[in-house]
Amino acid sequence: MSITRFQGPLVVSGAGPNTSASDYNDTPGPSIFANGTGLADNRFGPFNGSDSATPIPCWFGQGDICVVNQAPSTLSATNLVAAAVPVAGTAMTLAGASTGITVVPAGGYAFGGNTFAAGARMIDGNPAYIQLGQQAGGVSAYDPRTAIARCLRFTSVGNDSGATAAVVFYDYYGFLCHETVTLANAGIATSKKAVKALVSVTPAGTLSGSNLSVGTSDVFGFNLAAYEFAFSAIFWNNAYITATTGYTAPVTTSPATAITGDVRGTYGVQSASDGTKKLQMFVTCQAWNNTASTLFGVTQF
Repeated sequence: MSITRFQGPLVVSGAGPNTSASDYNDTPGPSIFANGTGLADNRFGPFNGSDSATPIPCWFGQGDICVVNQAPSTLSATNLVAAAVPVAGTAMTLAGASTGITVVPAGGYAFGGNTFAAGARMIDGNPAYIQLGQQAGGVSAYDPRTAIARCLRFTSVGNDSGATAAVVFYDYYGFLCHETVTLANAGIATSKKAVKALVSVTPAGTLSGSNLSVGTSDVFGFNLAAYEFAFSAIFWNNAYITATTGYTAPVTTSPATAITGDVRGTYGVQSASDGTKKLQMFVTCQAWNNTASTLFGVTQF
């Protein structure tokens, strides 16, 4: 493979509408680079083009990408599954639509190359795109204003510590995922993986015979892998977060399993969500983690 060299500065705009240039584009949008951008060290070339075996030194730079900009709905213990006595091996009945929870309609909800199945409970709105070009489709950015995915909270009235809950759900990008959550002894257990849409919750093991409910926690998922706290920036209720409290790094175990953690990492806010406080999450990508398998974490399970 050869590497093409251009003498900058480059202007990428196309010709004006009153010209006959063949590259005129009446629906312009921003340019997209598959693996980010870099700042070249021009002291070392390339000066006449290069082949792929010759290093072209640069500093990789792709920083502060906003992956969430949204006020999450109020913390709830029951908005996904109302309190009920669970039966081992039987899926619990999902709650209906409520504040922050919508039911995916018949036909499902297509997003990217995936589809959220009908009946799934979508958390804090459907994921969406921002159209960057002037035509539908084409160059489109993930909309951080619809990008919240959050871990689930399981509230046990009795001692369910000998039981688990098998959770089937979609992540933010519409990939089907699984997690096995160990339940609590008269308390709250929180899932490790961030959920965008819940499909089912099926208990197993030794249950107490008392009520169990499922709701949304205040632990939120990054939508790009944040491997170190220093490469993230988080604002909660207009305050910049400087402490690592609440941050959990991505799990890099490959292949992922039903008991491994979130592949992109999570952050738990330090005051309860109330539908008004806004969460902003930014990720700076690193040169050593700039491929599809590292930007988005290991393949979900």
